[in-house]
Amino acid sequence: MARHPRTGAEMALGSLSRGGFVVIDPIQRRCTQVRPAHSATEGWAIGQAPDGCIYQAASFGRGKENALWRWNWEGNVSELARELPPLGAFSLDVAPDGRVYIPSYSDNTLHRFDPARDVWDNIGVFAAFGKHVRLAFCGRDGWVYVSVTDDRSRRIVAVQPETGETFPVEMSERLAVRHRHADLLKDAAGHVLAGCTRWGREAWVELFHGRAAAIDPADVHLARTHFQVSASAETEWMTPLAFRDGSYIHWIGSKAVGFTDSQGRTSEIDLAIEDSPLRIFTVEYGGGRLWGGTFIPLTLFSMDPAGGLAQSYGNPTETSGEIYAMVWSHGKLYMASYTRAMLTRYDPGRPWRMDHSVWANPASLGLMKEDAPHLHRPHGKALAPDGRVFFAARGDYGCEDSGICRIEPETDEVTRWIYRETCFGALCFLPQSGQLLVSETRKGEEAIRFTLVSTETGMVLSSEVGIRDRGEVVSWLPSGGDWVYGLHSYRATIFAYSLSERRIVRRLEEMRFGDHCYNVLLFGPDGRIWGLTNDSVFAVDRELSSAERVAAYEDHAGRNFYRFGMVYGPDGHLYFPNGTHLMRLRITGTGESSRMPA
Repeated sequence: MARHPRTGAEMALGSLSRGGFVVIDPIQRRCTQVRPAHSATEGWAIGQAPDGCIYQAASFGRGKENALWRWNWEGNVSELARELPPLGAFSLDVAPDGRVYIPSYSDNTLHRFDPARDVWDNIGVFAAFGKHVRLAFCGRDGWVYVSVTDDRSRRIVAVQPETGETFPVEMSERLAVRHRHADLLKDAAGHVLAGCTRWGREAWVELFHGRAAAIDPADVHLARTHFQVSASAETEWMTPLAFRDGSYIHWIGSKAVGFTDSQGRTSEIDLAIEDSPLRIFTVEYGGGRLWGGTFIPLTLFSMDPAGGLAQSYGNPTETSGEIYAMVWSHGKLYMASYTRAMLTRYDPGRPWRMDHSVWANPASLGLMKEDAPHLHRPHGKALAPDGRVFFAARGDYGCEDSGICRIEPETDEVTRWIYRETCFGALCFLPQSGQLLVSETRKGEEAIRFTLVSTETGMVLSSEVGIRDRGEVVSWLPSGGDWVYGLHSYRATIFAYSLSERRIVRRLEEMRFGDHCYNVLLFGPDGRIWGLTNDSVFAVDRELSSAERVAAYEDHAGRNFYRFGMVYGPDGHLYFPNGTHLMRLRITGTGESSRMPA
């Protein structure tokens, strides 16, 4: 929520993934889109200062697009308040004294910016309470309250900003697990609230002077709001989009919001929002077209390289993150997406029908792990010669398991195998044995295992420690013979693993071409092994004796290497994602490359 600094009118405030933010006036039924002065990465953290200024933090890149923006209600462009490091900030809040507090998910630190003195400092690190600090809200008491997670649970920590003291807030009630991150919220009236359950019912307590205090339910200014995930799926959150007269925002779509007035009458308010290019997260080739998925919001698109025309399909899944892995088989596109490792099938040869019927296209094939806690990140994918599709996913948010699934393309039947207390990475199919090879790290073991899995039963056939180090194998490339090439991104090292000797027999260490992307190894047009980093395409000879940079490219991803796929198109050129751009490396014998916006 926000209030106009001159009129006091209540407005709904909403951050856009890449297009700044919107201010919605429900009475005048209009919205204002405010954009940053120059391009920025994803900016979900937003809040209002006591002087009325709106602050928004964009901090998911690794370059100058990381910034704290400020808008004073003049015009529709926000100004730069301060450049930021790569924080990974999901929230921010402004204290009554005007200082801005930003929790850094990346380094588990609470940061503070004082705009009056242009001072940036750190309030504290929360390693004693968990791995990641995600939310931070400033209370009416001058204290700051943060939510810290250790993947299995969340703790609320109180911070005394003047002394830097931190201590957990003791709760007499059990913290609720109703909605994601609903353990800590700030309502429209400025109360910092903790969600809990009492006698099996939802309840809220206010955090005040470091303690949990009872609050009259009538004083809790929160609304139950539905968010449109796709054409066939919605999710529900508790939000501060509650106005003093009892009206509230009850539904949020991509270009409209649902408004319930104080008399209970509902209507829709159209949002005149200018679209922004989305970050491309993964690419695949199939059926004469390039396929791509975007990062929050999740959308699917395809492109015919010959004509250069792209077609957008919206969100074909029932989740809201991003598609990690795509495999083309038997004329159909199979997808595995974050969150909950959601499986989806789309047949472009059939009519589009987004519903839950047996004729649905795209169709949900369920989750890779059907019982909670779920798997989330499908880093691995493989295709067998007979068209069977395999995905490998790891857990997160309390799930310490991993899983592999097999999809039969004739029937779309899914077989699931779950592996306890382990973490899977890249996956490949070994044609000489008909087995799967997966990168694995086990709980309590600082090593990377090379694990062979049966495609028929899911049984682990063998598991050898291949690398005693941190990280994972982010890409595999079978040679067709005894060797399998792999990329250990933590050390920028490419290696050859012998299946017969069960050990690494060759390696080329610290290649220094940049940070390596995922599922990107392939045999280049010259027969060498080609790969992708966040600033170049490189090539290595098959004996792993030498490497060179084939082509450097202009960075449009904020130095971000967390993206998946490099593929040949039907024209024989190579394609890969680079921020909001789809890149084409023309195979002409001259190394010429060009950028191709999607």
